[in-house]
Amino acid sequence: MKQLKLFNLDHAHGIRHPSADTQITLRSPAAVIFTDFDVHVPVVIEASASAVDVEGLMQRAHVKLMLVLDAQERFIGVISLADLSEDRIIRAVAGGSHRAEVQVQDLMQPRAQLHALGYEELHHATVHDVLYTLREERAQHALVVDAQSQEVRGLISASDVARKLRLPVPLGSVLEFSEVNAVLQRQPEFRRYA
Repeated sequence: MKQLKLFNLDHAHGIRHPSADTQITLRSPAAVIFTDFDVHVPVVIEASASAVDVEGLMQRAHVKLMLVLDAQERFIGVISLADLSEDRIIRAVAGGSHRAEVQVQDLMQPRAQLHALGYEELHHATVHDVLYTLREERAQHALVVDAQSQEVRGLISASDVARKLRLPVPLGSVLEFSEVNAVLQRQPEFRRYA
């Protein structure tokens, strides 16, 4: 074993980011916009967690979607920041629950109501194919499922796609795939792909 040298951070003012040389376009392979759970740890939450606590957690962590697990750690749905809106919480309270008793499972989108893109098909698609497919979904995220293992393999975020395509969208805005498509239609360099 050897001791490594430690450096003083007085002169480290920036943070390295991936190279901007790799320009992502609508013709790029769809895999470049995919968050692969083989590489990135998925953000998960238990179904029994307090909805109010999770909303605050998501806002502080700048996370807009969490995968929901049951007590046996099986995937049972997703919860988005939009699902945790004050209106939805008030409706749950009007149903007889106390605000602190409203759980993620009361507001989540259950697995049975979700659709996903296929992992294998994603490797034969372009960014344009994905956006075209998801344009009418009115969703901020799309799950990707591995048909062989029957597992959620990752996800695609409309906001991530817009950022990777370097679209002019307001910082911190919550985008749906249809809105990404609308922004693309206003960009001359993308119109020819529509």
